[in-house]
Amino acid sequence: MPYSVPYIYPWQNPHLLKTIYPFRKTKLMDFLLIYREVDLWKEKGNRPPTPSIAQELQQKHVQIAQEIESLTHQREEAKQALKAHQESRAQVYGSVAVRKLAIQRTNLNLEQQNAYAKVKGLERRVAWYQEFAPDHPYHEKWKTELALAIEQFNAVTARLEEVNRQYEQAVGPFLQRENELNQSIQDLTLRINTLNLERSRLPKLDKNGGVSTSAAVQWELRQYRAELEAMEQEDLLRRILERFQAEPERFPKWLQYMVIHFSGMRYQSAHASWADPKELLMALERDRIGEQINQALEAQIEEQATRVISTLSQTKDSPIEATLLRKIDDLISRLRNPITRRASLAQYLVDLAAQEIENLLPAEVLQRLKEMKERFPSWMWAEIVQRTDLRLEVSDDQWEGLSSEQRQARWQRDSQRWWEIMDAWETEDITAWREAHLRTLA
Repeated sequence: MPYSVPYIYPWQNPHLLKTIYPFRKTKLMDFLLIYREVDLWKEKGNRPPTPSIAQELQQKHVQIAQEIESLTHQREEAKQALKAHQESRAQVYGSVAVRKLAIQRTNLNLEQQNAYAKVKGLERRVAWYQEFAPDHPYHEKWKTELALAIEQFNAVTARLEEVNRQYEQAVGPFLQRENELNQSIQDLTLRINTLNLERSRLPKLDKNGGVSTSAAVQWELRQYRAELEAMEQEDLLRRILERFQAEPERFPKWLQYMVIHFSGMRYQSAHASWADPKELLMALERDRIGEQINQALEAQIEEQATRVISTLSQTKDSPIEATLLRKIDDLISRLRNPITRRASLAQYLVDLAAQEIENLLPAEVLQRLKEMKERFPSWMWAEIVQRTDLRLEVSDDQWEGLSSEQRQARWQRDSQRWWEIMDAWETEDITAWREAHLRTLA
């Protein structure tokens, strides 16, 4: 089955977009905003701003100022209402009924605490007799007293709950209104602060309330930003591609590539994040061939070497360069020598595998690795996915890391064969991604 994935580029996969490109949308917007600003200045030069643009900005300043004034007035009214409400506190809390309930609450709270302490003390005493002297006559005596203490505690608690209910009923409406006024003041203050911040970020008017060219450019950019913020990544890319297609001479291929493929990427998502899958496949083949040759009997090695010699002899019969002919003769000589036969056969098979792998397409290499997946421990497959285009298939935001179990398994003795291969592959060239991107930049 040919290797196929639902995505071509990492930023198309939502899980990779979230982890590799955390600032993707922001940076795509930045690119569009920068060139929009350049175009606006080229278009306007030092000419006065368009009247409609100037009027929009002036109206925005007036609108925010009026809204702040209205909200400030509402907040002042709420503060006055709260002050008047709080002045009536003495009437509410000073009434005979409420004072009486408050005293009862205080007394019942103290009574409840004493009853609770008594229950706990008796529980400890009963537990001691239960464990050390269950047949002692005092055991039953303390159990009876504990039951009475619990009954008293429950009775006090019930009375306290009823008094609390009556107290809340008496003062609850007053407190509710006070809380509503406080919340209203907080909400109005937050809205006023937000509007003041928004006003501070508006392009400034001159001392006469006029709009300069610079302020007009900033205002149009502000509106353009609001338009871009409503877009998704695909819409922003479409807008960028339209610019590229409209002015290809302005945006060279390397710039287009950088904008599309690197916008919003973390540094760590590039550096040491890619390794050539062909190199890994070759290392795995070299390991497999070496293991196979080392485990083979001498008779099997001799039989296989004889077949290789026959193939090489046929190659000599066709027209070939003198240098290649000497190499073939040398290899045949080493394959016939019992001392060098095994190592020479292994090297021949490795070279043959390397030649085949070198001719594979990238998708074919990845498919080969997928077919070998069951041979690998889970931690190894996770690292292979992390450093190849197999990551395009991930469906988990945690794809970049190993679980604690995988980390422990990686360094077990029985994993040595694998982690030696992986470490060599992963650290051979931590900047290999640069050459890979250069090759794909067309």
